[in-house]
Amino acid sequence: MEKVLSAFSGNVVGAGILPEDNLKKEKRLCGVYLVPSFMDQLALLREFLPGVKKIGVIFNVERSSSMMKDFEAAATNLGISCEKATAQTPGQVNIALKFMKEIDAFFMVPDEVVLQDASFKFILMASYGNLFPVYGVTREYVKAGALFSLSPDYMDMGEKAGNMAKKILGGSKPSSLGKVYPRGEVVINLRIAEKLGVDIPRSVMSKAKEVFK
Repeated sequence: MEKVLSAFSGNVVGAGILPEDNLKKEKRLCGVYLVPSFMDQLALLREFLPGVKKIGVIFNVERSSSMMKDFEAAATNLGISCEKATAQTPGQVNIALKFMKEIDAFFMVPDEVVLQDASFKFILMASYGNLFPVYGVTREYVKAGALFSLSPDYMDMGEKAGNMAKKILGGSKPSSLGKVYPRGEVVINLRIAEKLGVDIPRSVMSKAKEVFK
């Protein structure tokens, strides 16, 4: 198996970067995740919304099943239940949202279907119609209408990926470097908080890296 360095990539098999057979046989992978850990993201969610008990999550079962296992484990650890639905198109996202009326918040996971513009528009429509806040994957989604996010610090992500590349080129085994998470930055949309009637805890506001008004 040749050395492959991929930065800012999602599914390396689905993207055609690595053949699936080699990926299963070799343990020579390292990298930087695209988002902070689910534990850190959900911890912010609980701090922001102390009364949260149930969150809605939509994902493509063919692409994101493994990721969802990690997500659910983190949610369970924090005492948060998940109302899950699967979708393969924005239209199916819209249908799934119609059955999510008893959730305290909607959590956007980094899933290819959920991140599509059409899907996000449906998510925002449901959010405003049913008055539940949306946790966005990145600052861009917060700017566009989600309430808040622990957005990845892209500078930190690049530095971590660069350091890994340097070590690999210096002879280190990728498997010894493991997989690491980027630092997160708290991003908040005050206009949406007012629209949904959400009070922002001072502890969260004090951490905010960026606030949209």
